[in-house]
Amino acid sequence: MNLDSNSYYLKDADINDMQLFFDSYIGYTNSQINIEAFSNLYEARIKESGWQLFVLMTASSQKQAGCVALRIESEIFDSSIHIDIAHLYISPKYRKINAADALYEFIEAQCKVLKAVKISVSCGINSTLNQRFYTRRKFAYVKKMFLKEI
Repeated sequence: MNLDSNSYYLKDADINDMQLFFDSYIGYTNSQINIEAFSNLYEARIKESGWQLFVLMTASSQKQAGCVALRIESEIFDSSIHIDIAHLYISPKYRKINAADALYEFIEAQCKVLKAVKISVSCGINSTLNQRFYTRRKFAYVKKMFLKEI
C-alpha cells in the first residue's frame, strides 16, 4: 500500500470521533481514565476556542488514519500565536505509508492559516522515533521540562 499526502484529507473532529482519540490516548499513556470522563473532556475541547482537533481520513476508503489536537496559545509577554501539538496519533496500519507526513503537512498549513509563528511539541525522553520525526522537520531542542505529579 503506497499512498501519498494526496491520499488523505483532514476533517474537523466531532463527537463521533471521540473513540479514536480515546483509544489513542489510552494506548499512549496507559491511563485508566474511564470513557465517560474522557468523553466529557473531549466534548469540552472540541468546543473550546483555544483548541483545534482534527482527524486524518483516507481519501479512498474514508477510514480514520490518525488524529491531532492542537492547542492555540500565546506567550505571556508575546502576543504572537503559538501552536502546541498536544496530541498526535497515527493508526499502526498507516504508519509506514506517509500518513504522519501528510498529517504534519496539514498541521503546518493550519499554522499558516492562523498566522502562528511557532510550533511546539513534547516527546518522551525515550521516544527516539518521535524525536527523529520532529528533528527531520527542523524542530530544535529548546529546553528541558521538569514535571512532578501531585
